[in-house]
Amino acid sequence: MLTMLRFVEEAAKNIPNFAVENGGEKLAAHMMGRWKSGAPVALTPNKDDPSLARRNDFDFRPKQSILGCPFAAHIRKMRPRADHLPDLGNDDDFVKGQFTDPLVHDTSAVTIQDVDSDEEPDAAPPREDASVILRRGITFGPELGPDETEKTTKSRGVYFTCYQSDIRDGFNFLMTRWASNSVFPSSKHKTHEHGPGMDPFINQRQRQDHPEGHVCVHDGEDSEKAHRLGLGKDAWVDQRGGEYFFTPSIRGLRWFCNAPQDQ
Repeated sequence: MLTMLRFVEEAAKNIPNFAVENGGEKLAAHMMGRWKSGAPVALTPNKDDPSLARRNDFDFRPKQSILGCPFAAHIRKMRPRADHLPDLGNDDDFVKGQFTDPLVHDTSAVTIQDVDSDEEPDAAPPREDASVILRRGITFGPELGPDETEKTTKSRGVYFTCYQSDIRDGFNFLMTRWASNSVFPSSKHKTHEHGPGMDPFINQRQRQDHPEGHVCVHDGEDSEKAHRLGLGKDAWVDQRGGEYFFTPSIRGLRWFCNAPQDQ
């Protein structure tokens, strides 16, 4: 954690967009995709706004702009939202209440039915992206104190758990194909030639020749220019291990507990 704090404070000084008061905090927010309060960078890119801390109804549009949330920010890498959907018309076209099924290769919009409506739905509900997972993280330990500028003295970390319908398309896929892939999200033209970058926090070098991590952020001077920020070879997050568990649904448990019916 101390390594990351030093990194953002020093890196911020060399990027006009972050060479401001509390620039290190701003850069850290852009790399995470949310400010310390939880407010999304996509909705308030220049300063924290605690009133937006619980807002989750955003989708990173306009998708090609580098002025808002960086393409490789942690929350954008792990939940790409509109980045992972076929376009509805041009890049800025977004009609609230409509979306395109990411698993169907046509561009017809599907209207979301009101869940409280008594009317029969016009069609079967669209399928959710198989890579969507339900996740929860519990942090432990205090923030870095003024007495820890040289060495940390307290334990800190995150307990993380997630649920997915398919191991292949869930956590493992997100870690290898998205977080550690410098060219995902794809088709980002206003960025560095090497792609948007890797997830700043949880990227992993999959092999010896895996490229070092980097992330691209807006430089603050040119709406067409992104600044490539190298993350170095050493991981910021020390992953201590994990387990996969089979967690059947209530319906599944009932099925297991019932005696088989005679055919």
